[in-house]
Amino acid sequence: MKFYLSKICILTCILFVITSSQSIAQKATEEVLNATFSKAQLEDKKVLVIFHASWCGWCKKMEKQLKDPQISESIDDTFVITYLAVMEAKDKKDQENSGAAHQFLR
Repeated sequence: MKFYLSKICILTCILFVITSSQSIAQKATEEVLNATFSKAQLEDKKVLVIFHASWCGWCKKMEKQLKDPQISESIDDTFVITYLAVMEAKDKKDQENSGAAHQFLR
């Protein structure tokens, strides 16, 4: 009986690790942009679309600057910011917003 329970426990742990390590695909670009433009219209603001990738050091520096209290207030008063992931590494393609690369290359 103990052997049987230990097998169930091990299988449950393996399934948990597998399912929790899989990333949830990002929303499609059109969906993200539609929501952002709707919010901007309601708040009478402009839209700032930031194309980024998880590996991009410059993207991280810009995001840090946008969170700086001296900058964030004026940015937040003027813009609704949205991020679209593009050009991710092969192992992180599921983090991209589908259709974002097309918008990026326009």
